[in-house]
Amino acid sequence: MRSRLYDMLRFGKPGASLRTRLIYPFVILIVVAVTSTGFLSLYYSGKATENMAWQLMDEIAARIEDRVLMFLDKAHLVNEINARAIESQEINLKNIREQELHFWQQVKTFEYVSYSYVGHADGGFFGARRLANGKLQTISTKTLTGGEIEYFNTDTQGRPTTTSSSLPYYDHKTRPWYKAAIEAGKPTWSPVFIDAGGEGLTITAATPLYDRSKKIIGVLGSSFIFSHINQFLHGLKFGESGQTFIMERSGLLVATSTLDATYTTDKKRIASWESENSKIKQTGKLISDQFGDLDKIYKKQQLIIDVQGEKNFIQMSPVADRRGINWLIVMIIPEKNFMSYIKAVNYNAIVLTLLAIGLTLAVGLTIARSITGPILELNTAAKSLAEGDWSKEVKVD
Repeated sequence: MRSRLYDMLRFGKPGASLRTRLIYPFVILIVVAVTSTGFLSLYYSGKATENMAWQLMDEIAARIEDRVLMFLDKAHLVNEINARAIESQEINLKNIREQELHFWQQVKTFEYVSYSYVGHADGGFFGARRLANGKLQTISTKTLTGGEIEYFNTDTQGRPTTTSSSLPYYDHKTRPWYKAAIEAGKPTWSPVFIDAGGEGLTITAATPLYDRSKKIIGVLGSSFIFSHINQFLHGLKFGESGQTFIMERSGLLVATSTLDATYTTDKKRIASWESENSKIKQTGKLISDQFGDLDKIYKKQQLIIDVQGEKNFIQMSPVADRRGINWLIVMIIPEKNFMSYIKAVNYNAIVLTLLAIGLTLAVGLTIARSITGPILELNTAAKSLAEGDWSKEVKVD
């Protein structure tokens, strides 16, 4: 009888007690659950990091594109206003002073326009400009047909006060903006160039002017200096060390958030892979090596690459307008910028998991004890009976 009762309470392999049989499943289930939770947490944390990075980059790229096109559209808007004024004869192209004053007022009104002018087909050049210190000057050749060109300081009403500088001869018809407008026959952009006055990289909105017989009478120009875009990019905050830059399809830099040089002291433009900024330099080189011809990037591209030994999210977004702008916005965000948030999430998950393990084990042991307790008591009584001790009282519930 003793042997039979003992076998009823101990089953399977020798030594496998009922308590063990009840506790092991709890332990195994908990380990499986915790391991699965940990693996899924790490996996989805990585996915969450990527999704967060791409979403942030999409939002930043949209903001940059909107602001850049807004900056640039101002220059063409000024040309449109000037063209209408000339067509309606509000500006007399035979009056030097009238032309100077009109363009001075345009530069004063539109803060993002650094130059506004007209280059006559017969040689005269008249306009105004804003210096880096904010002061305004008027510009004009001495005659309606060209010759010496002078820059005048002005008072608050746009009247010339003193001569700032002069050039013995200036042929605007050889300039890229003038040639671009004549060749296009419609509003267009000049190539990006280095401003002769030391203001930095510049681009000119150029609009050809025709008389009623469709004969060219001149070209309107409004120049935009990229320092405005540099400052805008520099003010953007995305991550602790995110960077962005804009480049032409040739790879030449247009603007950077780091305010690094975009041209050399000897007036040579810098490509992204030649930048003084090591991250821009390495990113530019990796993009060039991977895509070769940057003209092939006609839609948004997203990459995860190692830059300076750390994992970085890279996004390239085309930005274009109907007048010839065709650039790439490149954003770089190190993965570590997002890891502080992800680590906090993982830490909370681990703490909650450990609490769950402790609670589950406590509940499991309590349940196992409540089941095995009465059975073990019955086992003890059975042993006593088997040994001839009939005095043991068994409580049956």
